[in-house]
Amino acid sequence: MIREEEERLIRKVLTTGRYTLSELKTLYRILSKVTHPDMTGGDGERFIRLREVYEAALRRKDLGRRGPLFLEDRTPEEVVRECGYTGEISPRLGLYLSLYRYLTLGLHSYRIRHNPALHERNERVLRAIRHWATVYDPSFLSTFEALMEEYLPGITTMKHLRWYLWGRKSFFTALRLFLKYQETGRASTGRAARDRSLWVITMGGRIPSLDPYVRMSRWLLDELAKPPLQFGSEGPHM
Repeated sequence: MIREEEERLIRKVLTTGRYTLSELKTLYRILSKVTHPDMTGGDGERFIRLREVYEAALRRKDLGRRGPLFLEDRTPEEVVRECGYTGEISPRLGLYLSLYRYLTLGLHSYRIRHNPALHERNERVLRAIRHWATVYDPSFLSTFEALMEEYLPGITTMKHLRWYLWGRKSFFTALRLFLKYQETGRASTGRAARDRSLWVITMGGRIPSLDPYVRMSRWLLDELAKPPLQFGSEGPHM
């Protein structure tokens, strides 16, 4: 039976995500007693999962500072906090930082996005993007989904393949520059993001398979017309 002080510790760790190494070990010991298959009411699968989560938490360098221990339950706000942002989260900023996670975790790679071992992590980020887009700019959803569906387009010549790969790479460069501009507000970075986006749109006239990137580039141009958020003092360094 779990005592009152043990229950308080469990509630603290699972709701705030802040805990010391000692508290983590204590929590593991408490939960082991009620999940171990040798104990009355124990469950072998739950015990194994508990062990996996515990070992993953021990490997973190930033113990207890990145949200709840059980990662599957993270909210869109908590996905944004994974970037290291500590300030207030508006829907616009939430979408931008979720896209930052999308980039830094490599979700623009089909191979990484569909890796079964990374499924839960990837789905958290994608759910966050969809959540913030729904609140901030619902029209972005169809644009982003088209980008997600794009894979192995119908290209018949090596020349077109090279152009396609160049255009795709240029878009993700534009997205990185765009996010950097939102962080710093540096005008030269904003101009570079704009130029890259325009180049992708131009290339899209030659390569129809670039259409998802053209649509995203047009969205970037619309966002670049707005004042930058300049969240650098409270967020990640992109």
